[in-house]
Amino acid sequence: MPGQALTAQMSVVPRIVLHFSVEVEAVRPWEYVFVTGSLPVLGGWIPSSAFILFPDPDSARQRWESEVEIGLDPVKFRYFIGYYLHNGKKEEENASFFFCHVNAEQKIKQKMLLLYWGIVKLRNKVMVPFIWVSEASVEDSVFSALLGKDPLLALEPGKNLVSEASLMGKSQNEILLRFHGNPFKFCKKRYAERSYCIKVTPFDLRHREAGSVDDDDNEENQDVMQPILPSYSVAHIAILSSDDPHYREQSPSGDRFKVDSDYFVFRTRSVAVEFLGFRIELFTYDEQNGPSTDRFAIAYALPSSFHGTFGVAGEPLLVNNRPVGQINVEYLFIRPLLTSCWIQKMDISYAKHWKKRQPLEVGHRGMGNSYTKMNAGRENTIHSLNTAAKRGADYVEFDVQLSKDKIAVIFHDFHVLVTVAKRRTPRLESQPPEAANDYHEIAVKDLRLKQLQLLRLEHYKAQTQTKQNYTKVSAEADEQDERLPFPALVDALRQVDSSVGFNIEIKYPMMQKNGLHECENYFERNDYIDIILNDVLESAGDRRIVFSSFDPDCCALLAAKQHLYPVLFLCVGVTTRYEPF
Repeated sequence: MPGQALTAQMSVVPRIVLHFSVEVEAVRPWEYVFVTGSLPVLGGWIPSSAFILFPDPDSARQRWESEVEIGLDPVKFRYFIGYYLHNGKKEEENASFFFCHVNAEQKIKQKMLLLYWGIVKLRNKVMVPFIWVSEASVEDSVFSALLGKDPLLALEPGKNLVSEASLMGKSQNEILLRFHGNPFKFCKKRYAERSYCIKVTPFDLRHREAGSVDDDDNEENQDVMQPILPSYSVAHIAILSSDDPHYREQSPSGDRFKVDSDYFVFRTRSVAVEFLGFRIELFTYDEQNGPSTDRFAIAYALPSSFHGTFGVAGEPLLVNNRPVGQINVEYLFIRPLLTSCWIQKMDISYAKHWKKRQPLEVGHRGMGNSYTKMNAGRENTIHSLNTAAKRGADYVEFDVQLSKDKIAVIFHDFHVLVTVAKRRTPRLESQPPEAANDYHEIAVKDLRLKQLQLLRLEHYKAQTQTKQNYTKVSAEADEQDERLPFPALVDALRQVDSSVGFNIEIKYPMMQKNGLHECENYFERNDYIDIILNDVLESAGDRRIVFSSFDPDCCALLAAKQHLYPVLFLCVGVTTRYEPF
C-alpha cells in the first residue's frame, strides 16, 4: 500500500558519517588525540571512554583522523590530548581503559592522563569535521539541526581556547618541585662561585634508570626490562621569573638557574607516588660557551620520604659518589579531589572562559567592611550578601576558611578576640565595669563553629582602635539569623539569591616578608581545599562562581582538582599599607 510504503520510508532514520580531522602542533610519540562528546559512541563526555583518533601517515602535518556513524541528534564534542600511565601492580580485573599496545594477559590497571583539552587548533584555525550523509534524501536542513544554531567550532581568530586538564581519577597525584632564592650549599667556595643549570628527571624505583650514579647496578629486585607504560609523566619546567612562565619541556642539559633571581617549578604526575623518585642534575654554565654537556653533580629526591605534602627537603649533592654539598628542594603534593557529588566530565568548563563584556559590579564582603570601617550592616553575613544582590551586584565577594571542626565558614580575619572575665578582687571592684573583662586573641581555626557563634568575640584590632561606630563581631541576642556572623558556606550557597555570582576568596595564612607568619600550624592544604570544593560542588547548582586566593599554592590546588570554575591569583601591589608576603 502507498501509505505503508510512506510510513516505512519515514521510519528509516538516515545515518551520518562524522569524520573528525584535526591538526595538532606537537604530539609526542607516547601521546594520543581523543574526542569526547554528547553521544555514547564518543564516551558521553567521560574522558576514560573517549573516542581515539589516529595519525594520518600521508599528512605532512600532525593530522589525527577517525570517523563514527551517528544519527540526526545534535552532537557536541571536545578534542583533548592524553596518554596512559599504570601503577605497575597486577590486578585481577581487566584494564579500566583501553590501550592498543598493552598485552591483555597482563591485566594491568591503566590510568589515562589528560594533558590539554578544549578546541585543539593550529595557527589560529581549526579543521571543522567533514560530514558525509549515507541517505541522499536528507535535506540541507539536517546539517543545521545537527550543528545547532552556531557552528560547533566557533572560534575567534588568534584566541587560545586550549587549557590544561585537571587531575582525573582517584590515583593521579601531581608533584611540584621548586627552586628559588639560593638552593645550593657547597662545601668548597669554588663550587659556590659557579653558575649551574638544573634538570629534574622522574623515575620508578622498581626499575633500573638510565643516567643514575651507578649504571652497572644489577640488583635482583630491579627489573631489567622497562615497563610498556610508565607510572609517571614527563617532568616539565616553568620558570616563573621569565617572560614566558608557562610549562614547557626541559633543555637537554637543564636550564640556567640564577641565584636570588630565578624561580623554577618542575611538575610531574604519578599514579604510584610510593615508588616515585627524582634525579636532580646540575650542569655547569659558562657565559661564553653556555651549559656543559657533562653532568657536574647529582642528587636524589624521594617523595615517599618527604614530611607531609608541603615543605623543604635538603638532598645531598654527589660528585663521583662523594658529597660536595646540598640542594634544598621545596615540594608540594596535589592529591585528586575525592567526592561523590561530582562526576568528572568534560561537557562544561569555565576554567578558561573569558567573554568580552561590560565591567561587573562586585559587592566586597557583601555590603562592605564593617569591623574596621563604618558600614552599617555586619560584613560577610547572609543579610549582607543578599542586600548586595538586591541592590544590583553582579557578584559578591567573601572570605572562606575552616573552623576547628572543619566546617567552611565565611569570615575575613584569621584571629578574633575572646572576651574573658577577670577573677574578682577588691581592686577590681573599685574599677569601672568595662575593666572586669579582658581580651584573649585566638585563631578562628581553634574554635568550633558553635563556639564561634556563641562566644562573645571582638575584632582582633578592637583594643587598638576606637570602638564607637564599628560593628561588633558577636551578634546581639535579638538579631535575626541572617545577620549573624560566621555563616557556613553551604548556607550562603543555599540562602543567597541564586542570580548573584560568588567570588569565593580562599583564606590561607602565609609567611610575610617581616618574618611573621599570619597563622602557624594551619590545616593541610589538600584537606582544606577539598572540604571547600565539596561544599561548592554539592550546593552551588547553576550559580556563577569564581575562586580566588592570595596563596599561590591554593590556586594551584584549585586549578588541578577541578575544571568547572575559574581560579584567580590575587596579589598586593607596591604599597606600605599592607605587609607584603
